Amino acid sequence: MGRVLVLLFTIYLIMGGGLLSCKSSHDRDGLNILEDQYGIIGGSEVATMDSISKFVVKIHVYSLKKIGDPKPDNFYLCTGIIIDEYHILTAGHCVYREEPGEIKTGNTNSTVAEGAKAKEILAAEVYFNNSNVTEASSKTNKIFAKSVSVHPNYSFYRLRFFDLAVLELFEKIPSTALPIEFLPYSIELKEGDQLTVLGYGSKVDYGISSSSTLAKAENIPIQSDEGTNFLLDQKNGKGICSGDSGGPAVYLYQGKYYLVGINQGVVVLNKNSDSKGTCKSASSVVKAQTFKSWILKQISN
Repeated sequence: MGRVLVLLFTIYLIMGGGLLSCKSSHDRDGLNILEDQYGIIGGSEVATMDSISKFVVKIHVYSLKKIGDPKPDNFYLCTGIIIDEYHILTAGHCVYREEPGEIKTGNTNSTVAEGAKAKEILAAEVYFNNSNVTEASSKTNKIFAKSVSVHPNYSFYRLRFFDLAVLELFEKIPSTALPIEFLPYSIELKEGDQLTVLGYGSKVDYGISSSSTLAKAENIPIQSDEGTNFLLDQKNGKGICSGDSGGPAVYLYQGKYYLVGINQGVVVLNKNSDSKGTCKSASSVVKAQTFKSWILKQISN
């Protein structure tokens, strides 16, 4: 049975005080970027003071031609996971670039660091505390990434595999934000176990949205164990969608949330399915446990 993996970052164009969802096409071997869809579907917005929001961040990624250029009107929206005081875990496809010599750093003054061989400069803004990026107060909750480490085996030509990256921050996370713990190896999840997924995806099909806020969908069952990934069942209309890439899939155990994996994309199991082009199929989550040693190595470097 054929499968199509649909990656879930969103490109936005700032228009006035709102965000206009902007269509883009990235077609690699039948793997298509899904555009103009909802973010977390079938879920609910997360209150700012909800403890589950403390380990989730919003990420804006964009390229600059030279130092001093302003932030462009179009940028990629992804979600990320706080894993320690200086590091964010996200999906590799959110920050991956194929051209050699690119610089993946920025600073807190919105001027991005320069490298002698850089062909372009990649900036990643990380927003904390469920902040609204249209508010001036969000500046106090924004930190630039100092460096980005994409898994060395990831590429756009092998989208299903090794889709994770670690961002190192210029500054320590705000005191109101907290890292999440990895699911202990002693807890083995199986088909039918239920997860909660979170993300900052767009909340409208088309047109302008005043902001993107954190949302969650609960009780999403594991459909199958694919080795390095879990497939989650979204046929009931609940789960991840556009803009939720890089966000966490978490498991509630004895009153505490643990990180299970990184939201990757929607998997259309049957190319002739009525669910093709929507998020009501299955979703792929990269197992954090499987790549824990690589993740921890990036933190210790």
